[in-house]
Parts: sequence; structure tokens; C-alpha cells
Amino acid sequence: MPKTMSQKIIFSILMAIFMVYGMETYNKFISDQIVSYTLFIIPWRELFGLSLCVMVLQTFIGEPLATRLVFYIVNHKKNVPGLMINLFPFAMVACMCPMMSLVATLLFKSYSNNSIQFLTIWFETIIINLPMALIWQIFVAGPGVRFIFKKIFVNISVQHKI
Repeated sequence: MPKTMSQKIIFSILMAIFMVYGMETYNKFISDQIVSYTLFIIPWRELFGLSLCVMVLQTFIGEPLATRLVFYIVNHKKNVPGLMINLFPFAMVACMCPMMSLVATLLFKSYSNNSIQFLTIWFETIIINLPMALIWQIFVAGPGVRFIFKKIFVNISVQHKI
């Protein structure tokens, strides 16, 4: 998909915003247990801050780990390239969900100074968020971001050819 560094940055920004919005909405539903219009309103500071955190963690830790994991599981010389492309979102969610659950536990969850309680809250956050992060990534964020990305860059390339 992204071919240049600027395209990669735009793709990362879009994916971070989609994932943060989806997961924040999900977690707000979990905590409030009420479906209303206010469920879909997330403060811009929170959306911006968490998206920035996702981009930094993804760039420096998540993407390299996910790439190593995919190449460990799949031999790219013997297997179909489509398998690697389809396995990458699973690996990315498996790497990013524990890190972002740690961030969420530190920022939003209340715990005392007891480290055992912190660990249980962090693991609970991972267990609650991992299935939804995977579903959101595969069925909503991934296709949505690829659709928007293609619309942006196909229109740009068509205009340059004219």
C-alpha cells in the first residue's frame, strides 16, 4: 500500500485514529453500559494524545515485532505472499494490544500502589480489549483506512498524469 515515507506516515496516522476511536468507543461502552449518542463522542485531546502514543509505539516497537513474528511463522520463500499480508494484522494487534492496554491502565484505571493489583488490572484490560481490537482491525479499521488511502492517493496520481 504505502510506497513512500509520506504515504506511510499518512497511513499510520489514519490507522492510529481509526483504532483509537474504535477502542475508546468500545471501552466507553464497557464502562457506561449504555448505548447513546454520547458514546460516540470522544474528546479531541484524548483522541490526539492516544493516536500519537499509538504511532510512536507502532513505529518503534509494534511494527518491528509484528514483522519478526510474521517472518518467524511464515517462510516467505515457500509460502504464498497473501498469507503474510493477511497474518500481519493479527501480529500487529497481538503486539500493540498489550502495550496500549498498559497505557490505558496507567492513564485511566485506578489502582493503589500495590503492584499485584496493577498487573491484574493490566491483564484484565488486555483480555477485554484483545478480541475487540482484532475484530475492529480486520473488519473496520483495516478496510476503512485502505479505502480512504486509495481514494486519496489514486486521485493524486490521476491528477499528476493529466
